[in-house]
Amino acid sequence: MGFVCIVSPAKKMNVVEGPPSVATLPQFIARAEELKRVVQSLTYEEAKALWKCSDRLAQLNYERFACMDLRGEVSAAVVAYEGIQYQHMAPQVMSEEELAWMAEHLRIISGFYGVLRPLDGVVPYRLEMQARLAVGSAHNLYEYWGDALARALAREADAVVNLASVEYAKALWKCSDRLAQLNYERFACMDLRGEVSAAVVAYEGIQYQHMAPQVMSEEELAWMAEHLRIISGFYGVLRPLDGVVPYRLEMQARLAVGSAHNLYEYWGDALARALAREADAVVNLASVEYAKVVLPWAEAAGLRVLTCVFGEMRGGRFVQRATEAKAARGTFVRWCAEGNVRELDELQGFGERGYLLDQARSDSKRLVFVRTESQAV
Repeated sequence: MGFVCIVSPAKKMNVVEGPPSVATLPQFIARAEELKRVVQSLTYEEAKALWKCSDRLAQLNYERFACMDLRGEVSAAVVAYEGIQYQHMAPQVMSEEELAWMAEHLRIISGFYGVLRPLDGVVPYRLEMQARLAVGSAHNLYEYWGDALARALAREADAVVNLASVEYAKALWKCSDRLAQLNYERFACMDLRGEVSAAVVAYEGIQYQHMAPQVMSEEELAWMAEHLRIISGFYGVLRPLDGVVPYRLEMQARLAVGSAHNLYEYWGDALARALAREADAVVNLASVEYAKVVLPWAEAAGLRVLTCVFGEMRGGRFVQRATEAKAARGTFVRWCAEGNVRELDELQGFGERGYLLDQARSDSKRLVFVRTESQAV
């Protein structure tokens, strides 16, 4: 098995003949029929309150549900949704090979249909995942879907690239049975000194792919060994060439250890003190969840912290996109290694992937790198 990318649906939908054409029906169509009946049982005022939209849109969707036929006039999901991300996806102009890639690797998380393949046939509807719709004993759609969506994805892939909004990603946050079983067995027979891999290649996330340690020169690997540290909920602080085994234990996991209620309490100031023994400054490229185990203790440990932020200008606003930020962090590390960066002032010269330092947004504690819409890929 490989990976799938998950995305959110769009509020705006239409009936589109194609291309591409419908190839399959949704795997959870029976559940969608159940949700349809629940929505049909609502009065107009109840439905409007559920949808939180204008009278015109409420009337349109109320009429849609009233005469809805999930097996009637359907459109391929990837063209039925008309939001911005689908416009930029441009499935209408994709080749057969590109559509085949999407059919294998793209899944749409839907409050109404559950998990959709790009060429599943759908009808226009309005039912967002966060809608407070009671269905049977479930108080909302998160309870209604439970772990069904995670289990469905786990049957197709062993990794998920999350491109969905928080509201839709939340439906998958609980680990699937298959992944739980895999990691339970890993811990059961785990030998931390047995078959290990260098940490920087053992992790396979987006930032590590863009770091590309497998193709680095000896000099670049030496730079990483000296200057890169990985914060781990399981290992604490890792050097790039430390030997690790596969595990699953995120820093925000609520694991009680002795008198500690969670991993933040368990590690305390130990990681900040470990970093302070090696350096007097930390360039923070970690996510908020992992930075939280170092930053509160940094000043007391004598560490200066410089946080790097990567974002884009969209419609005059500065926005950060999670997937692109991960790619930028990995690229930033690789650029530092290639340039043998030794001083903090040199970091301001980073210009890969269309980024430039924004002096106005930067200060002594933060470097903000920005790229415009035209530079964004």
